[in-house]
Amino acid sequence: MAVTITWYEWTGADTAGWAGNLMTSLNFGSTDAVDLTPATYPISAGSNSFHKNVKMQFSGSYTQIDNVRVYKESGTYRTNELMLFSGSTPWVTPAADATGYNAIPTTLPIANVGLKTVGTPSSGTLPRSTETNSSPGYYSGSRTNLMTFQSTTGSDTEAGATLQKTIKVTYDIQ
Repeated sequence: MAVTITWYEWTGADTAGWAGNLMTSLNFGSTDAVDLTPATYPISAGSNSFHKNVKMQFSGSYTQIDNVRVYKESGTYRTNELMLFSGSTPWVTPAADATGYNAIPTTLPIANVGLKTVGTPSSGTLPRSTETNSSPGYYSGSRTNLMTFQSTTGSDTEAGATLQKTIKVTYDIQ
């Protein structure tokens, strides 16, 4: 059984569609853009990045996916820097305002990513993708609920680029 995870991001310009933008990196900055270059859009000390609205799409040969967990596997934070995360959020236009979410776990958590269930929209008011509801588990082409990521810094965070971090995704497959 092989699974491919494809990541999609929604910017403020995408409020009318469900497709999202294919993303290749989860880079944070002071603007609302997919695959941005952090050096071009630095985050000032004591500020937040624009938050990222993200979904994962699962594809491949399997019967179902469940128990999806996301956490920060490696990478060091600078002084008073955190990555915030929620695995099931309503649509909010990306901004640098604090999301109020908790820090992303740094060890394997319990399932922390929402999966669409029968009769429930994928997330808030953002239109769902065109797949039909599936229960139990997910089939090829299904997407997670909308997730939110944000980088936040303190006034005493050292100047310069933040350090690279690795986000890990685990799941059960049948």
